[in-house]
Amino acid sequence: MRTKITDIIAKQPDISAIRSIVRTLTDGSDDPSGARSLLTETLMRVRGESVLSEQHLAFMNALEGVQPDRPVLNRESAFILTHAAICLLRAAAAEPELQLDRYALEDELVCLMESYLNALAARKAS
Repeated sequence: MRTKITDIIAKQPDISAIRSIVRTLTDGSDDPSGARSLLTETLMRVRGESVLSEQHLAFMNALEGVQPDRPVLNRESAFILTHAAICLLRAAAAEPELQLDRYALEDELVCLMESYLNALAARKAS
């Protein structure tokens, strides 16, 4: 998934990439066999929350040099974006009883991320 998302960002270095990124994350977590969820939960139990940090750092390293002229998120804003997406999708997978609609959830996550990026851009412009 990390490679696919890095490729998306390389081709669409602006906010238009958000939906493609979110769809990649939701497609990656859509596993009818449950194997991906089981693997993720096992990793979390064995190695703790550091798994999220490791994935975040690997993702940020993968982005280096992809688009050197594009504005780079600072550590904190990149943390917010990656962890918001991952943690919300993980929570949705862990709470099937809520019967969340996958496509409505995608729309909401896209809205959240786009709003945050627009707010960052507005703050930088002022």
